[in-house]
Amino acid sequence: MPRTPGATNKNKRGLLARLQQEFPNYHPIVEMARVANDPEADQQTRFNANKEVAKYVTPQLKAVDLTGDLGLEHRFVTNVVGTDD
Repeated sequence: MPRTPGATNKNKRGLLARLQQEFPNYHPIVEMARVANDPEADQQTRFNANKEVAKYVTPQLKAVDLTGDLGLEHRFVTNVVGTDD
């Protein structure tokens, strides 16, 4: 039976459990969010922390290369699917 998308494997769960044993209530994404919102951190550090957190909470956009005959009319329909979590 396949895992659901986004489910952690045994190695990641074990590592997170070990980190939380050493550092109670630790979660790396929450810590990055703290850095991203720390007014004492420099702007570049805050930007990088926000960029890293965004990978976990928003869909990553991919570049799309469109080619074809320029003399014809083309119609492209796209759907953006995300979650409200």
